[in-house]
Formats: sequence, C-alpha cells, structure tokens
Amino acid sequence: MITISEVFMKKIILGLVISGLILGGCSSKMDQFVEPQGTPRPSIEPLPTDTSFAGEEWYDQMEVWQLHREPARAALTPYPSSQQALLAETSALDEIDAASSSRIQSLNGRWAFYYATKPTDRLKNLAGYDAQWYWEDWDTADWDQIDVPSNIQTQWKEDGSFRYEPPIYINQIYPWLNYEAIQYGAQGQPVAATAVNSVGHYKREFTLDEGLQNKHVFLRFEGVESAFYVYINGQPIGYSEDSYTPAEFNITPYLKEGVNTIAVEVYRWSDGSYFENQDFIRLSGIFRDVTLIGREAVEIRDLFVQSDLAEDYTQAQVQVDVDLRNLSQQPQAGWTLEMELVDQGRAVFDQPLNLESPELPVLETTENQTGTTLCAHFTIDQPKLWTPDQPHLYSLVLTLKNAAGEVMESVCQRIGLREIEVQTVDGVQQMLLNGKPLMLKGVNRHETDPVKGRALGAQEIITDLKLMKAYNINAFRTSHYPNHPLTYDVADELGLIVVDEANIESHIGEKELGVPGNNPLYNGLILDRTVSMVERDKNHASVLFWSLGNEATYSEYEMNENYPFYNTSMWILQRDPRRLRVYERDNRIGDTRETSMVDVASSQYWTLDQLKDYAKKNKHAFFQSEYIHAMGNGVANLAEYFALFKTYPQLQGGFIWDFIDQTILTGDPATGQFYYGYGSDWGTPLNDGDFCGNGLVNADRTPSAELEEVRKVQQDVSFTYDSQKRRLTMTNEFLATDLNAFAVELNFYQNGALFHTTTLSEAEKALPPGAAKTIDVALPDSDSDAEVILEIDVKYSQDQSWANAHGGKQGDILAFEQFVLQEGKPAASVSPDLSLTVSEQEDKWTIQGRTEQNQDFEMILNPAKMEIEAYRLGDQTFLTGGPQPSFYRAETSGDPQFSEAVRQAGKAVEYKSPSIQRKEENGEVKQLTIKASGTINEFNTGLETEITIQGNGQVAVTMSMKVPSKEKVGPLARAGLTLNLDASLTEIRYNGRGPEENYIDRHTGSRLGQWKAKMDDFYNDQLLKPQDSGNRTEVRSLTLNGETNALTLTFDEPVGMNIMTWDELSLASAAHLKDAQKLDQPLLHLDAAQRGLGNGSWGAEPLKEYQIKQNQTYTVSFQIKPGQ
Repeated sequence: MITISEVFMKKIILGLVISGLILGGCSSKMDQFVEPQGTPRPSIEPLPTDTSFAGEEWYDQMEVWQLHREPARAALTPYPSSQQALLAETSALDEIDAASSSRIQSLNGRWAFYYATKPTDRLKNLAGYDAQWYWEDWDTADWDQIDVPSNIQTQWKEDGSFRYEPPIYINQIYPWLNYEAIQYGAQGQPVAATAVNSVGHYKREFTLDEGLQNKHVFLRFEGVESAFYVYINGQPIGYSEDSYTPAEFNITPYLKEGVNTIAVEVYRWSDGSYFENQDFIRLSGIFRDVTLIGREAVEIRDLFVQSDLAEDYTQAQVQVDVDLRNLSQQPQAGWTLEMELVDQGRAVFDQPLNLESPELPVLETTENQTGTTLCAHFTIDQPKLWTPDQPHLYSLVLTLKNAAGEVMESVCQRIGLREIEVQTVDGVQQMLLNGKPLMLKGVNRHETDPVKGRALGAQEIITDLKLMKAYNINAFRTSHYPNHPLTYDVADELGLIVVDEANIESHIGEKELGVPGNNPLYNGLILDRTVSMVERDKNHASVLFWSLGNEATYSEYEMNENYPFYNTSMWILQRDPRRLRVYERDNRIGDTRETSMVDVASSQYWTLDQLKDYAKKNKHAFFQSEYIHAMGNGVANLAEYFALFKTYPQLQGGFIWDFIDQTILTGDPATGQFYYGYGSDWGTPLNDGDFCGNGLVNADRTPSAELEEVRKVQQDVSFTYDSQKRRLTMTNEFLATDLNAFAVELNFYQNGALFHTTTLSEAEKALPPGAAKTIDVALPDSDSDAEVILEIDVKYSQDQSWANAHGGKQGDILAFEQFVLQEGKPAASVSPDLSLTVSEQEDKWTIQGRTEQNQDFEMILNPAKMEIEAYRLGDQTFLTGGPQPSFYRAETSGDPQFSEAVRQAGKAVEYKSPSIQRKEENGEVKQLTIKASGTINEFNTGLETEITIQGNGQVAVTMSMKVPSKEKVGPLARAGLTLNLDASLTEIRYNGRGPEENYIDRHTGSRLGQWKAKMDDFYNDQLLKPQDSGNRTEVRSLTLNGETNALTLTFDEPVGMNIMTWDELSLASAAHLKDAQKLDQPLLHLDAAQRGLGNGSWGAEPLKEYQIKQNQTYTVSFQIKPGQ
C-alpha cells in the first residue's frame, strides 16, 4: 500500500490556516511562506486502498472520463424557424432566452434527493442492487426535495445549520485530506476519496413537451460537480467528469411514451478531482441547467465561424464550417442549408447563401461522430468591428431545409469581427486588437454567490458583467474553469474580453505527486477538458485567449507528447490559430508558434521591480494573470502598476485577484442568525480561513470602495496639466470611440465648493482613438487665498446598454481628473475681544465663554493628562476625550501583526507638570495656553502637547510625538491622535478625498471635495473578517454636526481621518463582526502619517514610500471653531 508521503503530510498540516495564518495562496509566493510554529496537527490516519470500488470510473479509472457522451460542440439552440431564432438570440440581456424555443425542455426545478455521506452508503450498495442499474420503480416518497440547479452544500435546516454537509474552503491542498490520506491505484495514479465523499442521488419524472415529441432527444447537463452517472427509465445512459463543461447524451432509444424517469448519481470527488484543485469554496451537485433538446432527422450539430481582416481593416473574410449529422436510420439526401447575415435587423446579403448537403450516411451511433462538414466563405466590405468599447455583433442565421424545402430547424449565432495578434512594434512584441495595442484592464472572476453557491443564474451573471463595465474593467479571466455559457453571450454583447481557462489545476498535486507532470497517463483527460472548452466557446467574439489551465506545472518538462500541456497547446494552435494561447506556469516562447507553449507571456503577483526588470530584458508581449491581491481592505498601488504598463509597451495590463468575495451564508443554530462564513467556520481542520475574501465586489454584489480606485486608474481618458502654461492635455485611450461621443466638463472648485463650470464644444473635445490634444484652460476669478481645484469630468451622453445604478447612464462620469491650480492659505488668526471664565481644580479645569455667535461654550480640561474631557456648545456636547496619541489600527489583510507596544502605546502617556500662559486685558482672561511634555511609555519616547483656548471658543491643539525605530517596536500602523466624540453625533462633513474610504496608496479614485457621511457608515461591515476600514486622506477640515449646533476642525496640514465605532483590538481578534465590541462613543482618528495597505495578503510590505518613516517626530495641529 502506498500512502501520502510524510513530507507531503507535514507540509499540508503546517502550511494551512488554523487561526488566520494563511499559506501563500499565490503560487509565486508559496516558497516564501514560513511555517507557523506550534500549529495544531490534526490526526489523519492513512486508510488502505478500498478494493470494493476498483474498476468504477469515478474511483480509479484515470483513462476513463466519459462514457457515451456526445462529442463537444458549440452551444447552439435549435428553433423551428429563422424568425424565432433571430428574435430569441437578439440580446443576452432581455427576458427571451434559449428556453423559449419549443425544441428545448428544461428539467430545472424540484428533484427527489437522497444523500449518502460516502460511497459505501450509496443506495445501490445498501439495497444490494446491481451497481449498473437504477431501478425505474424506486420509491422516493421518503427522499428529500432539492432544487436543480443548486449545490448540495447550500441547503439549510430551519435552525440555520447545513442540511447535508458544509462547504470546505481550502486553497492548494486537496480537501479530502481532512478525512483520509491519498491512496494509489494499479498504475500508480492517485484514486478518489472514499472515507468521506458524499454521493447525491437525484431523481425526477418528465413527459416530453409537444415540441420534442417524435424528435431525436438529447439530454444536456451544463455543469455537474464532480462526476456523475445518468439513467433513463432505469437504464444506464452514460458517465461524465469535468465539472464545468457540458455533458450531452443521446437518450432517444431509452425514452417511452408518457412519463419517463431520470436518475443521476453525483460524486463530490472523483479521480478527476485531482485536476479541479482550484482556490475556491469546494462544492458539489448539479449546479447548472439540465435540458432536453429535440432534433430533426438531420441536425445542425456544430458551427465554427472564423474571420480574417484585411490589412487596412476595410474587409473581412469569413469562413463558416457547419457540421450536419444524420440522426435517422436511413440515408438523407437533398437537404439544403440557408445562411443569412443580419446586422441590427438588416440583411447584409442581397440573397441568402445556400449550401447543398451531400448525402448524409446512417450512423450506427452518434458517439464520436461529428457528421459531415459544409464550408462557406464570404466577404464583408467596411465591416463593423468588435472592440470592448464598440462591441458590434452580427447575427448569423442558419436554416436547415429537407428535400421538400420544408424548414426543419434554425440556429442563430451572434458573431463579432475582430483580429487579435502579436506583432513586433518599435522593437518589442505587442498584442494588437484590430491593429491597435491592447491594454488589459482585467479581473479574475469565480462563479460564486453566498446563497446559490456556484449555481449562478442570469441575474448574477448580468449583474457581475455590468458592474465590470461600469467600473472600467474591459476583461476577465474565467478563473479557473469555463463559466456558465450565458456569461460569454453577455461578454460578447457588453464588450468584455475573456481569457477562457480550462478546468485544470492540480497545484500541490503537481508539486508533490507529479500530477500531471509529464506523465502520458493524463494526456487524454487533460486534452478532453481543453477540447470541451474550446469547442463550446469557439464562436464567441469576446474570447481572445485560451488558457491551458492554472497552477498545474512546476517543472520545465520537455516539449513532447509525454507532456500533457504541450499536447493541448499544439491542439489549440491547430484547431483555432486565430486566438492566443496563455499559461502562466509555462511561458516558453520560441521562434515560431509551433515551437512555443504560449503566444503571450504572463505571471502572477510580480512586483513593480520584477515587471520593470522583465521589460528591460524581454521583448515578448506580457500581462499579469493575477496581481493586486484584493483580500480584505486592499487594492493598493494600482496607479503605480498602470504607470509602468504605460511606460513599457510590451507590458499590457493584467487581471486583479479577484472580482467577488467568496463566502457561503452560514447559520448559527444557537441564535438562528446567518452570517458570511469562510473556511474556519465549517469544521474542517485543514482550511485557509478567510483567504477566499478577495473581491472587489462584496459578497452581496454591492461595489466596495476598492472599485472606485479601479474605475479611476483604468479609465480610458487620461489628462495632464501644465501649471506654468495653464494648458490641459487629453489622451483618448479608447480603441474605437472618439471623445466626441461624450460630454466633457471643466469644473472649478474653491475650498471644495463648485464656483464655475465650462463645457467643451464639439470642436474642443473632438479626439480620435489613440490620439492626444492640448487646450488652454483659463483660471476663473477666485479668492486669492482660496484653494482652487480644476476637475475634468467625462460623462456619458446617452444611456449605455449595460447601464446600472453604478454607471453607464446619461450624465454618469466615466473618467475624471483633478489638478490643484492654486494652493490655499490658512485664514489669519483673529483674537476677538471676548473673555474666558476659568474655574481651576486639581484635575479639572472648566473654561467657559461666549462665541462670536453669542452662544455659550464650555470646555473641561484635565491638565495632568492634557485631555479635553468635554467641549460643549449650548446643550450639545461634541468632544468627550483626547487628544491621545495613536499608532495602531485593526490589522488589515495586508498588515503584519503589530507589536504589543504599538497596540498599547497610545494608552499609557505620562505628562510632566504643564506650563500655563494667560493673556489678560483689564483683569479678564482673553486666551489660555497650556503646554506639557510627556513620555509615551511603551515607546520610551517624547511627546509634546499644546492647547490654546480663546475667548470666542476657538481652540488650537498641537501634538508632536517621537516614534521609535522599526527595529525597536516593529512597523507602525499610523502616527496621529484620537478624539472621543459624543454619542449623540451621527453625521460628519469634511473637505478631503471621498466620498468613499481611501488610503495613502489607494486614493487616486477619490475626489478632493466636500463630503458628508454618517458615523456608522465609516466602517465597512461587508468585510468577511473584521479589520480597519473607513479612512479618508488629505482632509483639510471637518465639521461635526449636532442637532442644533456644529463644531469645525481645520488643519494646518492635511491629515488622514477616520471614525471608528468599533473597538479596534476587538475587531482584530474577531472572526466576524458579530464577535466584535461596539464602542459607546465614536473615536475620531487624525493622522499625520498612516501605513499604506499594500497589495500582498501574505505579508508583503507596502511600497517604501507608503511605509511610515520611524525614529522621527510627527505633528498634528488643528483649530477647533464653533459653527460651520
């Protein structure tokens, strides 16, 4: 018996999260991971190989991944007429879809369901039935009911607990290692888990709809995880692996009149699961649509549309290959295929193209039979090309007629004419789309939903892709498997580039088990998954890249027939040479495409320095397949990356990791409440905690503040300003759209308030794609002491097809920039002729007076602590404590664990006796200044605080603090102070960057201006794991609004500002927000400096310029003024 190696087991146990420490989830960082000391070791006893399952396809037959499955084909829907086909396929966004065809019958809905924890508990084992049969008359009265599509792990009991089994979240390690070690089969291959490997039994009845009667009927599963057997009327039909591409079976011979039964046996894990080891929540079940398809005696089985563009892009040569297949029991002759091309309702051809079919022979079986191929060529003059900004689609309608001229079926395929290639431009290689350099402004996207799991429907898919368009994302990678078929239809229509990725990832399996390595045993399985993806998606204009897989190669293997990825790469090149190949794990590029593994190089999580070094040494076109790890509160340095992309033309963008937080709604049976769960909530000792929470979009599909940074940095119009010449340069980075298509406004702000607007004329804004122009910008009359900001806003002139609440509507901003034209000057300090009343007690000084608005104010000061214990205007209390120094924030996903000294430093400050100065006139106190030096005990460094109170209620506060070196106390989160706010305050107004949260290395997308926010809205309660959030940068002033009064703080230098309504230490230790402690009063942070967020959730430091310089002094200085 061969079991998992001791070394492998040690790495599994030590390299996983038990309490928040995470194995570097990005493979390029994995070798830098330091194993945590003292991590608990779960007991996993090796199990002997279970010979009772030997020979079963799901268990140990690595060379069997399907039985009786139809050959892969494009996702075509048959309709009874061309009119219906054209209408149903007009748009992926409308309510008319393929299911409207009378030739389609959905089997979605409620199915009877029986759950078995492991294969030995299968019904056929328990009942003693022949393992090859599912009896038609099985009584399902006592079975549960389950929705199809759905996941088995997204079913709940009334008390909130999981009905069957919880999800598992783990990144690199096989999930079944929570229960058993790996066993091996007769060929040395790993075999499927048996100790805990649930089997779902599904069953339902159906009667054929009228449109399918007397037809040849195919049963199609769009997605089943991970392997399944299917039975019709008790007879075995077939078997399939590959969770993310269709499995289609010809069930015609097994059907009967009236009621039919279908039964499906689904295995959570199979031997194919060794290649489905992606970084996602592990689920199973029938999670995509199940349909019946009715076909005539002859069917349009498949369609492949390819195009080539003339060098000047004024003509398109189109080739259409159509497979016709005879499904009947007699030869078919005299059939014709009519072809029409429609452009927005207008026929492109004067007359339809007609292709006569040769005699179609009888096929003994449809398995492995693709039929007879007909080929057509035609030319389109002045074609409307497909680009992300102008995604023009034609509709290709094929109508099949029998020898009598009767229409038998029609299909419609929307096609886009475009050309993606790699060419040498100015000495370096670049990806060109329709002859223009392509910048990938992309994101990785998992299919996930907190309630539906992976069973996404049209609403989630359309919402996701519309959000991408609204936030200037032009591409996505289907990480790491082919997506729901509707996804590609929507991408075609909206204009989103797709990197389509095969469902192949072994990760630690390759590193430790050599799966797949260069073992020819896996050639067929890996090629099958690739073929299934390519054949299904080959007609989509949005698909520009085929990705061979993800994180499944960690050695440089010889490029020959033993290396599975070499075989798939060469097959793709032969089958579809008009698209580009990518595979981040093997970037070998030779002198020709035939000697290259890929056409474009890619990497994961390279730093700016690594990218710069690549660009200086390599000429190959390149993009980052993953970068900007968006876990928790992140997405820093995107602006710096794009600056580099725009400097080196062969660096052509990348794909942020990733689009949406992965989580499953998790119930607490004790309370009946639900929360967003993650790895460590679901009871498996081997898990990767909240490493699944990497989304730009919150789990509920609402945008995070990170997306505003993405929208700004990735906008397609950029600006520079020459302050000496007062000239503005605009650059149009669209591929096909003139700037004239939008409205362009110049807005001028004085101290945050809009005071002048100019709208550019048609002539002024006319700017073709890829061009730049410069215009003069005159400074309107303004206050010479005021800060003046120019904001350029580019707005949509009309609603876009993808418009939503977050962008794309007429008047919405798609691009902006701000420039400070005139620096503001602080207002001169005025000493009004108003008096103070000072009542001095040992540790409580009460200072009273009247404001210039003739309102009472009162301030209570503790001179020993140099703390304002209260500040009131009339009956309204504003401040209740502070200033106190502050150096800590609740650790973000990118932060290190801050030292205890940093955590506690602000709480232990000792002052010497203060010095007191009174400014008096005629025996009355006009101004009181209290100044004291102290020590920050945890740091053993100095502190100076000065507080000056004037008779009109104005207070000047200055705190200067010396911070120790990084070697002494570790890195600081911030250097600043805090003020306690009264609990009655609910709203704040401020002049700074907003309106959303922003940080020093993620604030490009936040505008300088006047904003208001509720106190409770500062903290982002959508974060999967609690951590710091809510910060604002470059704040010039802020106003605390009470019910009847207001208090304003102005700053000598702009500060970072945040309002915390949660205890920061409890946030840091809480697994979920429900576990954290709410503060009785809000805490106002004012920072002279704050650490950047960084973009590496495995401990990578922020860029040096965004780290706090230590062993120096920081000062925060501000004035408190009554009123607005």
